[in-house]
Amino acid sequence: MLAKQLPMLVRKGHPDGRAVSAVARRAALGGCVPVRILIAGRREQSGIRTYTDALAEGLAALSHDVIVLDETASDQSSIAGDDRPLFLRFPPPPAAQSRLAPLAGLIRRPEVLRLAREHHVDVVHATHLDLAPRFGPLVVTAWDPIVGPLGRFRAAPSRGEPQLEEAQYALVDAWACIRAAAIVAVTQDVERAVRPFRRATEWIPPFLPDDEIRAPRRRSSEVVMVANGLDGRRKGLDLAIDTIELVRKLDPRSV
Repeated sequence: MLAKQLPMLVRKGHPDGRAVSAVARRAALGGCVPVRILIAGRREQSGIRTYTDALAEGLAALSHDVIVLDETASDQSSIAGDDRPLFLRFPPPPAAQSRLAPLAGLIRRPEVLRLAREHHVDVVHATHLDLAPRFGPLVVTAWDPIVGPLGRFRAAPSRGEPQLEEAQYALVDAWACIRAAAIVAVTQDVERAVRPFRRATEWIPPFLPDDEIRAPRRRSSEVVMVANGLDGRRKGLDLAIDTIELVRKLDPRSV
């Protein structure tokens, strides 16, 4: 879904066309001209990495030209095959593991812009908002329903996150949302929170569309969870498992 709507989101973000090239506008209107998209970027195993991979593969499958800045790549660049994204090696900065990690990507924004111009891209899509460049057409994916630094700071303890880092992330997110031509929100709560930043805001659920999820053939008495990666206490995995167990004790037929 996101891969199909991204060119339209870019066009909606700047209807006068100042920030979007003619190629991108034609692609959005007719879908016949591929858009060259730089995705920033791909990092350690997490939900955002899964999202970034799915986005890149979906856009490439629709014949768009996709370049992914990959902090995990060991080679300079790699191509998976025809109609597949190009992954460019983009080593993380030394400060990526420090308490200033949320701000570490900001010093790399000029490099993101340089690569965007070098590869003549039509739009940059920042899935990690600290990599959103200062200039050029930009789409960002917003993840958090709390957009203010103070609100994020206050919510950090209940999320099990460091308060200073969360406030820094909020600043980075707000700046990127202000700069963006369009914002993709992963939940409806996020959409409501970021809509004041930009009129071209759309809720697009990540990963799998509902029409591709099949109902189970039979009910099971056991709970099975398959996870590609778990990052952070805020995911609430233990709470979710305990909740299911409690509900089943109260009403075995409900779950």
